[in-house]
Amino acid sequence: MLTDSKNFPHISLILPFSPEMIKQPGLLRLLVISADKAEQDLMKNYSKEETTTVMEKLRHLIQNIKCSKDEKTLAIFVSPSSEKIYYYTPSNATGHYLPVLVSKK
Repeated sequence: MLTDSKNFPHISLILPFSPEMIKQPGLLRLLVISADKAEQDLMKNYSKEETTTVMEKLRHLIQNIKCSKDEKTLAIFVSPSSEKIYYYTPSNATGHYLPVLVSKK
């Protein structure tokens, strides 16, 4: 049975690479700040019980994330039923840039 995912709390954190992320204390600080902000946002729309479930999963993930010297962007997705961590390497190739649209009047 499919249900509407809007009825369940979920968090998507995307942290573009910054030099702070190379060392564990800096990475942890950025993640904790992001998690605290996400918790405040969730509390506006969901009950404390629903928010706590997702936040416990997120905080557990944060404690186990290790910093990488590979300059990767970090994305974390958490819901009551799943959690995922993705690492992205930025691409500097011009072929990956989106085209610039210019509107003419």
